[in-house]
Amino acid sequence: MTKRVQWRKLKHYVYAYVDPRSDEVFYIGKGTGNRAIKHLTDEKESTKKAKIDELTKLGFNPQIEIIRYGIENDEEAKKVEAACIDVIGIENLTNQIKGKGSNPMVEKNLMRLQQY
Repeated sequence: MTKRVQWRKLKHYVYAYVDPRSDEVFYIGKGTGNRAIKHLTDEKESTKKAKIDELTKLGFNPQIEIIRYGIENDEEAKKVEAACIDVIGIENLTNQIKGKGSNPMVEKNLMRLQQY
């Protein structure tokens, strides 16, 4: 028997939608309550919905991974979400925006960072 998620105990959290065929993250989000599963029934047209629909038609469900939970407030959750989007790259995701606090000039290469 599987246990039901007690969403309120997660407080604020950041989550990822993952394509089970490739293990590639295609969406990063933040939320409280059962926000992480709301996208599965979303009717609004978006590239995220198109990806979920594609998977469903092929007999798959996206994996939903909780990246971080127990975050005390929305501002901190926004920072974690933005950092995750920066690391993966908005161009590799179905997210429409980078997230609040995102740094468009983020440098990921340690050797180039040493130049600063």
